[in-house]
Amino acid sequence: MDNQLTKETLGQKLVSIISDALRIDNEKITPDSRIINDLNAESLDILDIRYNIEQELGLKIGEHEIVNTIGNGLSSAEFLERFTVSNLIELLANKLNSKEPEQ
Repeated sequence: MDNQLTKETLGQKLVSIISDALRIDNEKITPDSRIINDLNAESLDILDIRYNIEQELGLKIGEHEIVNTIGNGLSSAEFLERFTVSNLIELLANKLNSKEPEQ
């Protein structure tokens, strides 16, 4: 996978993944959408989203990595507020940028 994805392209890919997993229109997903609170994702949906991110972007995302990166030290309620599409894009962009080039 190309490590030089722009955040915009990454965002489009993520919106498509979320849309497919949650069976909702792309137009209903904005950068500020809270994945659980606004888009009504459940735990199995999060696993599906994570799996599809790994498959499409070639990234390995640890079991607790999303919570530890986006919500480290936050209460459950605070995490739900911060678990947005834009924060997930940021996490993925940072992961892609730090990924070792394959030889």
